[in-house]
Amino acid sequence: MRRAARFWGTAGPALVAVAAIGAAVTVLPGAASAAPVAGGRVAYIGELDGNAELFVVEAAGGAPVRLIADPTSVEAHPSFSPDGTRVVFGSNRAGTDDIWVINLDGTGLTRLTTGDLPSIEPSFSPDGMRIVFTGLKAGNADLYVMDANGKNRKQLTDRSETEYQPTWSPDGKRIAFTSLRDGNGDVYVMDAAGGRATRLTHTLAFDTHAAFSPDGTRIAFSSTISGDPEIWVMGVDGRTPRQLTHDPGFDATPSFSPDGTRIVFDSDRDGEDELYVMTVDGKRTSKLTANDYGDTQADWGVAGPLTPAPATAPEAAPSPAPAVPGLPAIPGLPEVPGIAAPCAPVENVVRELLGQPPIVC
Repeated sequence: MRRAARFWGTAGPALVAVAAIGAAVTVLPGAASAAPVAGGRVAYIGELDGNAELFVVEAAGGAPVRLIADPTSVEAHPSFSPDGTRVVFGSNRAGTDDIWVINLDGTGLTRLTTGDLPSIEPSFSPDGMRIVFTGLKAGNADLYVMDANGKNRKQLTDRSETEYQPTWSPDGKRIAFTSLRDGNGDVYVMDAAGGRATRLTHTLAFDTHAAFSPDGTRIAFSSTISGDPEIWVMGVDGRTPRQLTHDPGFDATPSFSPDGTRIVFDSDRDGEDELYVMTVDGKRTSKLTANDYGDTQADWGVAGPLTPAPATAPEAAPSPAPAVPGLPAIPGLPEVPGIAAPCAPVENVVRELLGQPPIVC
């Protein structure tokens, strides 16, 4: 089981500076999958060679493509642009936790934040104009928003309790997130401009990883209410919660398909972290990846053209990857030894980043 790639691993946010950015899109051996047919692509984090790196796979199944190959850095929390041509993500490749963006063909790797505020968990707004993210300041995690080019940063929450994992509603008017303000992890929603937040989950469990359905009527999330983390879905008002997965493993980071008919999530139910796709009623589930190297943190985007629109940014990467045409098909990756999960992996990684003691079960 691997949980380190889901967040930042065990080293914390202050990591040593890294070398120049490495190769472009990498074609790697990998097993084909047998997922239900669906459109779009899925970005995710895979622990190839024990290191968290950024991958993309066709949602209809097939072999993954590695967008970034840098064994000295850690990538995390990918989010597609609305047109499916870019992926924003967190990385420590410049020596601090920052937000970066890359074109889907492996070009245009650009740093959007510059280290003054450790920044993780980015998410593109539905219009592609803004990015919401978690910022770490003065020993606390709060939510921030900035323009898609990294400018005009604004703080949205300012509380002593940890607030993290932000995601946009499809109309761009609201942001769902996880907060510890009521003593344990719960899902909240607030206006995109900030202000008062409404609590949606009311359990003694950890409710995390919220994701809106494309029509804005439902929110999928991960919860420990039944014991192990499972995927649940509820109305946007928090009512009618319903459990979708029923497995002894760790099921987390749900993301709806662009047409709202399926949900991708990661699970270690078979002993390795892999991506799975299920119908929105939870009745049919199939593996999307079968690579034996730890796949987590999935985001499902539309299948946009591979020639992305130009994007501006304050600072270009020191060694941008050369262009690689298309998304090549691939085949098999070596097995990597697993990493045991902590008792409360979601909250303990955030607590570690903030210098707080871990939750002990």
